[in-house]
Amino acid sequence: MTTPRLKNILTLCLQALSLNLIVAQDASVSHPSGIYLDPIELSFEYDQNYELRYALHGEDPDSDSYLYTNPLSISDRSIFENTISEIPTTPLDANPNLVWKIPESKILKSSIVRYALFDGAIQLSPIKQLEYFIGETFDEIEFPIVSLNVDEEGLFDYETGIYVPGKDYDDNPNIWQPGNYFNRGDEWERIAEFSFFFNGEEIIRQRLELEIHGGASRQYPCKSLRLQAKDTLGNNRIEHPFFSNLTKSSFKNLILRNGGQQFNKVMFTDLLMHELLEEKDIETQASTQVVVFLNGSYWGIHNLRERYDKYYLEDYHNTDRELIDYLEIAMLFNDKEGSSEDYQALNEELEMMDLSDDEVYQSVAKHFDIENYILHHISNAYSGGRDWVGNNERLWRTQSPGAKWRFLANDYDDGFYTYYYDAYEHATNDEGESWPNPEWSTRLFRSLMDNEGFAQMYRNRLEELLESTFASDKVIRHIDSLAARYRNEMPRQIARWNYPPDLDFWEGRIIDMKNFAAWRPSRLRNSFYERFPKLLESDRVSIFPNPTSYYSQVYVPSHLNCQKILIYDTQGKLIQEQQYLGSLMTKLQTYSWSQGMYFVHFFNQDGELISRKKVVKQ
Repeated sequence: MTTPRLKNILTLCLQALSLNLIVAQDASVSHPSGIYLDPIELSFEYDQNYELRYALHGEDPDSDSYLYTNPLSISDRSIFENTISEIPTTPLDANPNLVWKIPESKILKSSIVRYALFDGAIQLSPIKQLEYFIGETFDEIEFPIVSLNVDEEGLFDYETGIYVPGKDYDDNPNIWQPGNYFNRGDEWERIAEFSFFFNGEEIIRQRLELEIHGGASRQYPCKSLRLQAKDTLGNNRIEHPFFSNLTKSSFKNLILRNGGQQFNKVMFTDLLMHELLEEKDIETQASTQVVVFLNGSYWGIHNLRERYDKYYLEDYHNTDRELIDYLEIAMLFNDKEGSSEDYQALNEELEMMDLSDDEVYQSVAKHFDIENYILHHISNAYSGGRDWVGNNERLWRTQSPGAKWRFLANDYDDGFYTYYYDAYEHATNDEGESWPNPEWSTRLFRSLMDNEGFAQMYRNRLEELLESTFASDKVIRHIDSLAARYRNEMPRQIARWNYPPDLDFWEGRIIDMKNFAAWRPSRLRNSFYERFPKLLESDRVSIFPNPTSYYSQVYVPSHLNCQKILIYDTQGKLIQEQQYLGSLMTKLQTYSWSQGMYFVHFFNQDGELISRKKVVKQ
């Protein structure tokens, strides 16, 4: 049997051989690819000594394909019955939260025309592709459109299709990692015709290598896809400034992310954290929202993102990609590039080290970019996810003498759920034996926190981040901004996949995330000081965010026995009085205040003033 991989190789070989036969012949077209509000009549101009052959369903034309004689009427294909969108992409007995569901109605469809010139059986010109999105509905799509045209057998065949459970699932059905889509390697890579449409016009088209991307998210009906440029496919890079926040416009690899394990919920939790950390001392992945069409069928919202790999690190750090160590921790130490032997050996040695001794601490700290590590750790603690420290860790270094390990922001999908989750109990667990935090995975943080200098550095950075990057008002505004980007496209996403269940569910999840953002700083602060009470400053009273817009959270160390809070304006007039209910309960409601400065007085049970703070209302 000819496998899809072998078929790809044979196709490339035949195309290479045919270059000697192709002469300088081509056809011009009346309508370039893009979005058109009304049907079009597509015509070609070419040398009439030859034949123009075309195909209409994404396949390559040959000498037996349709012969062009008259203009082609191209109209909205969305009225036709669904095709590949009705192929199940998960086992039908999968978890109800993961199982594929048939689209609610006929989905949007584009029209694909592939054509070439022939002299009898001899192909004279390269095969070219046109794609048309006909109708007003396409004009309503606010995101750029990514179109992928891939051999359907390579995607959906029972034995070799990379997008279906297929034979692999039937041979070994289980609830974890079932299906063809969990296979990796050359045999599970496919060739795709990739095109990018912006403002209704095709900006870039090229052939890329495509494979399924991700870990557990492969179980969802919609999969993440990895795209790689290759010389053998005509281009070594994907050249376009996809991301507005980058000056970079050349990419070896890109990802079309399905929303990860948030696919069936809000879709953008991981994206939120990357954007919050964008200008911090940690690697993040730039992204932009797109709508994908797969073989002409609407495939829904994806995040077009950079991919962490040796090419990413080479581009951003001006280093030789062949001279780096890149490690992924996923319950095991997985060397993606180079070697992590030094890291593993150091991790084992930590069991016998006393890092309270500054000399010992320095011998360990020289292996890490400490400020980067602290930011990485706090970002995971803040997000409240459970799928770390033994999983989803990414770190790298150059192989030059004295190079330090740096951590990358990675996979916050399971965050923003339970604001009161005790991240520091999780991160200091020394009895774990399996997922998510076996003992060896928390060893580095536990050891570092034995050192007074590191612990104070960590505390100071935590306080700073909770009042800036992770300040409630700021995070809530960012959640609202992301929700606004997605909102208009979500009804089509839901109709296509039946995930999330409905728009109300999605809106409710956004409210949950905003509630998390409102309460998380106080809970994380409490969790930290409960775990490390020696770091609690005896007179440290905090109000955050400050400046404020709608409300601020109050934190007072419990031993100060705060009972009452009085707020005065700059004229000394009392404008608000309330009881202190503990840092998890007490908020200053500031939405009714006029803009300006205010003074907040804290009193203990004996009526004594224990602290005085300034608050600015924006």
